[in-house]
Amino acid sequence: MSSQNNLEINGNLSQYALAELLAAIIEAQLNGSLRLENNTEPPPEKVVVYFDAGDIVFAVSNARRHRLYELLLRAEKITKEQLAAIADFTSDLKLREHLTRIDFLPKAEIDEFFGLQIREILRDAFSWRAGVWTFTPLVRVKGDIHFKIDAAALLVECARNFSDAEAKAAVSEFASSSELFAVKTSLPAHINLLPEEAFVFSRFQTGALDATKALAFSGLPEAATFKILRTLWLGGFLARRNYQTPFSERKLSAILSANMTLKKNETPAQTAANPAFAPKISEAANNAKTAASKSSAAEEEKNLPIDATTVADAPERAISLEEYLERTESSSNFYHLFDLPADASVAAVKQSYFAFAKRFHPDLFYKEVDAEKHRRIQDAFSKIAHAYETLKTESSRELYDFKMRKELAETDDAAAAAADVADSGEDSVNQLQFKRAAEDFERGFEFLLKGESEEAAAFLARAAHLAPENARYRAFFGKALSIADERQKHKAEAEMQAAVRLDPNNAEHRLMLAKFFSQMRLFKRAEGELKRLLTVFPGNAEAKKMLDELKKER
Repeated sequence: MSSQNNLEINGNLSQYALAELLAAIIEAQLNGSLRLENNTEPPPEKVVVYFDAGDIVFAVSNARRHRLYELLLRAEKITKEQLAAIADFTSDLKLREHLTRIDFLPKAEIDEFFGLQIREILRDAFSWRAGVWTFTPLVRVKGDIHFKIDAAALLVECARNFSDAEAKAAVSEFASSSELFAVKTSLPAHINLLPEEAFVFSRFQTGALDATKALAFSGLPEAATFKILRTLWLGGFLARRNYQTPFSERKLSAILSANMTLKKNETPAQTAANPAFAPKISEAANNAKTAASKSSAAEEEKNLPIDATTVADAPERAISLEEYLERTESSSNFYHLFDLPADASVAAVKQSYFAFAKRFHPDLFYKEVDAEKHRRIQDAFSKIAHAYETLKTESSRELYDFKMRKELAETDDAAAAAADVADSGEDSVNQLQFKRAAEDFERGFEFLLKGESEEAAAFLARAAHLAPENARYRAFFGKALSIADERQKHKAEAEMQAAVRLDPNNAEHRLMLAKFFSQMRLFKRAEGELKRLLTVFPGNAEAKKMLDELKKER
């Protein structure tokens, strides 16, 4: 599997909204793109936000009201007749280039409109609570597509505009006694706090406080205090600790490590010493694009606002048997199965197939593995053999590609927005797969809440299959399975264990696993899991209570 796909992080806006995602990305000073899709009503609205070391530098939307020409028309800086005379005026970047070239407007003024456009896109997306998001790291913005956005001011504005219902929701969010808030070493001095905010902030000058103590010291109503806490946190005044962030420590470590590797391979044009020059696509990245010619790569570098360099530059290591089985069992299409782009040559398909056949043919494992694993190896080989037979001939491949394109067609995509969105390495197949997984999880979770465990297990199984790197999907599939079918207890445990491995600092998943062990009367294992949880979250009241009860029973 490509490193880029492994580093992607996905989630639901119902769990983490844009404000929380921005705070996490800014805190970790990440590079990359954050793609959002709002599913409130069809057609879905889409937004992409780009980051450079945690700074918001660019954003695009498929909504017409956010196009640059619409902003210029509303400000009466241009007329419809003047626009009609400009080719490709619906492309923001091409319109900017054209207006600058003919001195229609000063470049500084056009860039001010870009800044306004980005702020309006973000303000709209702050309210999204239904939909999905994907963070893709290692996407670099070229030097001339780099706009300065005051993220702290936007986030404070967003937090202050929370409705009463959202303020009440913050009460349960900050209820955990394990979370601490502390004053940051570097503060956004340009933001003026309101009197109530300044008073609550002053309570933290003597040291870190949890939400309960902050409430006691504030003398304000609960909802008002927690709304201010959220404002101070999002605005960059307070650091939030023991908080379950959108990005696990494991993922952040992998992303930052990949960033360091990428930086070592950068050409001089990519370094901070040469900010006026656009980063060049690395030679290794070009070599990784097996189906791209030198001329097409040069054209891509010339036209795209985003650098195509990814951590896939590093040589891919040989995969293990378990990784091979996981890939074949979770791949959504034949190209993903071989880890190849959709335009890969027949020779590349053949090379990948024979490499698999040489290493993982079922006959090689007949006496080395148990019957169950050998069955999985046979199924995997049958799948890659079928994929190879389909992709090796022009006629069958054309039919397969047609079916795939038809399935993935999204008529709501705006062509103008697509012209400005960088090719960050993700493909529509991956995006649709994740979207389906999110939809299946939501339906399965609803069934689980209703106590309909069998129906829940069916949907959650599909979500976990489509997105095996999503710890939440794996955990709840395991939980539903443990309730629905006692005969599947080993499978249920395996799914919950997988969730803990994927996100080891998630208290909810560890509690779920501990409860499962307790129900299976595996009390020592339950105690061990609770103790591990308490080393990370020493103030977790539920874990303490459960551990005490287990000790009493024994």
